[in-house]
Amino acid sequence: MPGWRWLAVSAATAIAFGACSDSVPDDRALAAEIEGMVVSAHRDLNLDSYARIYAHLADGSVTGLYLFANKGMEPMAGHRGQVEWTTPEAIPVVNDGGCTVITVFYDVHAHRLSSVRCNSDVDPHWTGPPMSGR
Repeated sequence: MPGWRWLAVSAATAIAFGACSDSVPDDRALAAEIEGMVVSAHRDLNLDSYARIYAHLADGSVTGLYLFANKGMEPMAGHRGQVEWTTPEAIPVVNDGGCTVITVFYDVHAHRLSSVRCNSDVDPHWTGPPMSGR
C-alpha cells in the first residue's frame, strides 16, 4: 500500500542467526542490521529518538516496535535511544500513535526487512520526522 501507513522495504543481507542461549552479541548485530535497513530507506528517521524493542517470533522472524519520545522524555516502554530484546508477549500493544509508534518485521530466514509501518493515524502533536509519502 502506498503512503505512510505501509513503508514496505526489502533488502538482501548476510546475517548469521544464532539460536544458542548466549545470543546477546547476535541480537545486537541483528538489531544493528535491521536498523541500518530502516534508516537507509528512511533517511529522515532519527532512531535515537525511539526506544527500539525487538523479539524473536516462533517462525524465526523478528518483530520490532519503535516508540518515539521527545528529548528529555521517556517512551511508554523501553528507553529513548536504546535497543531492548524481549519476548513477543512482552512487547506493548499500541493501537494508535501515528509515526510515534513504528512496527518493523524482519524475516531472518530470507534475510530481509519485510515491512516498516506507522501505527494508525498520525498524531497531530507529534514532533518527530515526517513519514508521509513513503
